[in-house]
Amino acid sequence: MDFLGEYGVNSGQVINKAKSQVFISRNLSYRHHLIIDLLRIPEGTAPFTYLGVPIFRGKPMVSHFQYIVDKIQLRFSSWKGSLLSMAGRLQLINSIMASMVVYSFQIYEWPVNLLRRLEVWCRNFLWSGSMDKHGVPLMAWKTCCAPMDEGGLGLKQLVVLNRSLLLKNAWEIYSSTSEGCSFLRNRFWRNGALRRSYASSSIWSIIKRFWQQVIDNGCWLLGSNSQVAFWKDNVIGRLLNAYFGANVNIMKNTVSDFIHDGNWNLPPLLQLHFPDICEIISRVPIAFDSHDRLIWMPSTSGILTARDAYSFLRIHLPPLAWSKVIWSKFITPRMSMLAWKVLKG
Repeated sequence: MDFLGEYGVNSGQVINKAKSQVFISRNLSYRHHLIIDLLRIPEGTAPFTYLGVPIFRGKPMVSHFQYIVDKIQLRFSSWKGSLLSMAGRLQLINSIMASMVVYSFQIYEWPVNLLRRLEVWCRNFLWSGSMDKHGVPLMAWKTCCAPMDEGGLGLKQLVVLNRSLLLKNAWEIYSSTSEGCSFLRNRFWRNGALRRSYASSSIWSIIKRFWQQVIDNGCWLLGSNSQVAFWKDNVIGRLLNAYFGANVNIMKNTVSDFIHDGNWNLPPLLQLHFPDICEIISRVPIAFDSHDRLIWMPSTSGILTARDAYSFLRIHLPPLAWSKVIWSKFITPRMSMLAWKVLKG
């Protein structure tokens, strides 16, 4: 079409129709041939891959991620792990997880049996140098996946890593003001409640599982003309419906409805029957020189990072004093690994 050519001339981004595909909604079947003839771009079908991530309809299945698993298998097979020290094999495992699966982990929840298979390959490669040989594991895999200061090797449990990145994604959708996040909120979350019925989505069905965790662990810092829901959002470190029950969820007041001349102006009946709660609310500061901002309460910075999300979901072990000594930068990784195996027995 002419507008595609004009776009290329004005932007310098010429569209290669041979490498492009058009995806047409089933609701436009009556215009199917017209669209294809006008664009002169071949029609594509799902599933397909875009920027290294599979795009499909419905629940994530093993077949959707098989091509990524095949790449990982090929990478493991091409390495001569038996010629490397255990410290070298540890670095290679970390590089695979960081470069080949983390991106899709932020979007989809992988099937657990597929993640277990990847962990078996990582464990075998770590202890034997080959993904196909079991070797003699001296430590449980969960111990190896603990942080170094807790006696582990700093590896990641893939199931926990996958869920932690999805939790972070849910946090961004809930708190971000970007157009994409606003679109998802408006589509799936209405009037402070998740919609019960919606068009099928391979992404939202997973994100909604972490939605309540975001609400329970997030707290709003109030700004000028605050549009935070007074009854439904967390403004005092705990949702108000925990005190008043679920009946308050039908109320649509915002925080700004209870602010007058820069001070809290709570209803007299609320102050009469719940003076303790009103006292807590009145202590909440309001920053009139900024906008509303959601903070993640378990984090000291108030921002939920991928590291914070993983730490939030994983099992914590007591720290070990000797870990900082053996993993010092002044000791070669090979000697640090040897000391770790000796101290772990």
